[in-house]
Order: sequence, then structure tokens, then C-alpha cells
Amino acid sequence: MTIEKSFLYSIKDSSKITNIPERTLSRIALAENNRKIDGRYLFLGSQLEALIERRLIKEKRLANSSPTARQNKSLATLKNTGEVVSKKEYEYLKTEIKALKGELELSKEDNKALQDELSQYDIADNERLEVFTNEMYAEFEERLNDWKLQNQKIISQQELFDAKEKGLNDVVNLMTEQADHYKNQFQYQKEQATRILDMHEQLIKTIQQNNFIEAKSKGFDKE
Repeated sequence: MTIEKSFLYSIKDSSKITNIPERTLSRIALAENNRKIDGRYLFLGSQLEALIERRLIKEKRLANSSPTARQNKSLATLKNTGEVVSKKEYEYLKTEIKALKGELELSKEDNKALQDELSQYDIADNERLEVFTNEMYAEFEERLNDWKLQNQKIISQQELFDAKEKGLNDVVNLMTEQADHYKNQFQYQKEQATRILDMHEQLIKTIQQNNFIEAKSKGFDKE
């Protein structure tokens, strides 16, 4: 793949180009303070070329050294022994050390994040943690399911009772309204009957008075 020096590559693409694991590239990007877009590190093409060159140098050095020497050799060892290394090799070793320091910081951050996540499971003073065998847990789960079923039945019965109670209340309210209606009708009819009776009595009195006056004028009242 042709590498464009000014082009930005994602960690995934960079890993494919350089054959360097994505986690290692992430450590290098953190150590070198690479550019980020949407929280993801990017590599310039020129950086990838430098990484490939460093990797080739490292592979060449490893091929020319014994396993024991590879295990014990470090930047400090190179300085103390006076072994001559090229500038590119030196820069590569510095980058590796910087990347390892970045990985250490990432590990600290991961550890802190893990501690924060686990803190939500801390047991409070008013809480307790109990251990169950598989048989005990199975029995507990069965009883819990039974409780949920019973609770659902109680809720359903309560809803049914509430519906019946509402229906009875509606019937009582209707009967009360009808009773009030008939009561008002009875009161109205009673008042009407009383009014008619008063009119009849008044009419009878008027007739009696007229009859008395007429009888008096004819002298019937002296008989």
C-alpha cells in the first residue's frame, strides 16, 4: 500500500500498513500526543513510514544478536557498555520507552476506571452480602417467582374489586339521582295539590259568602 505522508490514517489502517498491533499503536499515539478526531488517535503517513523503518531496524538488530543479549539489552545498557548504535536505533529505543510509559499510564487509568466501576457494588452499612449454593439459589428463585405470581394475582383482584366498587358506586349514584328526582317531583305535586286545595277552599268560602248575602237580601236569614 502506498503511504501518503500528509494523509491521516486510523489506528486500524495503521496496524494493517505497519503490521504493528493496534494496542501498541495506541500506546505510541498517546506517548507522541497524536492528533485525535472523535476521540480516536490518527497517524500521519510520515509517522507510519518512520515506524516501519524503526521496526525493520529492530528486526535487523534482533536477527544479529543472541537471545540472551536481546533479553538483557536496554538503552541504559547500551550507554554503559559504550556500544555504538545509530541515531535511528537510539530514537527507536526512546520511542519504545516512551510508549511503555504511556502504556503504564493507560494501565493506571484503566485501573482507576475499574475501581470506579466496582465501587457501585460496595456494600453499604445497611446492606449485607450472602452466599447461596446452587440448590439454595434455585429454591430462592422459585419462591421469588411464586411471590411475583401471587403479587400479580393480588393486583388483578384489586383491579377487579376497584372496578366492581366503581360499578356499585355508579349504581348508587344513579339511584340517588333518581330518588332525588322523584322526591322533587313529589314535592312539586304536593305543592300543586296544596295550591289547588287552597283555591277550592277559597272558592267555597266565596260561594258561601255570596249565598249568605243573597239569602240575607231575600230575608231568608231570619227564618
